[in-house]
Amino acid sequence: MLQSANHGADHDVLGSLRARILSLELAPGAVLARSQLMQHYQVSATPLRDAFLRLKEEGLVDIRAQARTRVALIDLHHATQIHFLRSSVEQTIVEELAQAHDPALIDHLRHMLDLQRTCLAQQDLAGFRQLDLAFHQHLFATSGHDTLFRFIRRESGHIDRIRTLHLPMHGKGVQILEDHAAITDALARKDAAAAREAMRRHLSQSFVIGRTLKDQHPQFFRHDA
Repeated sequence: MLQSANHGADHDVLGSLRARILSLELAPGAVLARSQLMQHYQVSATPLRDAFLRLKEEGLVDIRAQARTRVALIDLHHATQIHFLRSSVEQTIVEELAQAHDPALIDHLRHMLDLQRTCLAQQDLAGFRQLDLAFHQHLFATSGHDTLFRFIRRESGHIDRIRTLHLPMHGKGVQILEDHAAITDALARKDAAAAREAMRRHLSQSFVIGRTLKDQHPQFFRHDA
């Protein structure tokens, strides 16, 4: 029973820290004080250490001997590589889904669009981000590429934080909705070429603005990458 409880604490700490880093609540470069986090999560040093090690593997935390543990700065070079991988994979996925034409998929995507519109109207950006991720996850799941989704997610921390910086900018939420609608409509029409192009255009937005965001928030980005 104790082992199970400890495993649960480890998972909760990891998930919470990851979410706080990706949402920029814990900003790039922020010091992660172990004693304060142990008190906050009411855990011993072991679950926190294990969470740090997992986050280091994901490129979200810097752990250095004789130095403070910090949230990793955003690596634009790494984000570029993951963007290339993700864009290539998702363009292929929507092309295949358009050819397969699954009415249940279209209905589900349209329902998610309605939920995103509600979040945007209520200025619930956290909920909007979760639905954005769920929209793409459902495409992977429907096409049977869950393993690819999990791999890309593990490597997406840098580009996720770029997207978090980008989302509050004027018109970005509306643009995401329009892009998701264009992808869904192309799938509904069984237009594989249009679905592929809509996905390419959608995923390029935050990536294109990455260098502008680096200029606006230099303290958040690595400058040796």
